[in-house]
Amino acid sequence: IQTFDGDQVNTANSMTFVTILPDGNTDSIFAINSQSSALITTQLLDRERYPDGFQLTLQVSDYGATPLTSTQNVLISLIDINDNPPTFRSAFYLETVSENLAASLLVLQLDATDNDTGVNAEFYFYIVSGNDAQYFSLNSVTGELLTTDTTIDRETFD
Repeated sequence: IQTFDGDQVNTANSMTFVTILPDGNTDSIFAINSQSSALITTQLLDRERYPDGFQLTLQVSDYGATPLTSTQNVLISLIDINDNPPTFRSAFYLETVSENLAASLLVLQLDATDNDTGVNAEFYFYIVSGNDAQYFSLNSVTGELLTTDTTIDRETFD
C-alpha cells in the first residue's frame, strides 16, 4: 500500500501508517505488514468459504499531535481453483433389473455435485469396475446408467 502525505518531509505529520478497519475483514484474514505496508493474508483464502470476497476499508494516519486520517475501500474477489472433488449426492445406489431387458433402458440416474464454479465444477461419470460383460453403459455427462444390447441372463450369475 503506498501512501502520500503532503506535509513537510521527515516530520511526524508526514510519516504515516496503514491499518485495516474491522468491518469487512472477516475472520481477520488480512493484515498490514508494519514494515512494508503490504496487504497480506493471515490464512488460506477459499472461494467456497468466502464466495462474496471481501470489502476492506483501509485507513492511513499520520503521526501528528492531532493525527489526520483518510480511508480507502478495497474490493477483493477470489478466483476459484479446482480444490473440491465432485461428490455423489447419495452414498449408496441400489437398483434391481430384470433379465432379458431391451437395450437403452434407464436403470439408474446418478447425481453428483462439485462445490467449485465454472469449468472447475465440471465433471464426468465413468464406470471403473464391475462391468466387464458390458451389460451397462453410462452417459458420462448426464449420469444415466443404461442397459446395452448385451443380454442379462440371471442363470449366468449362479
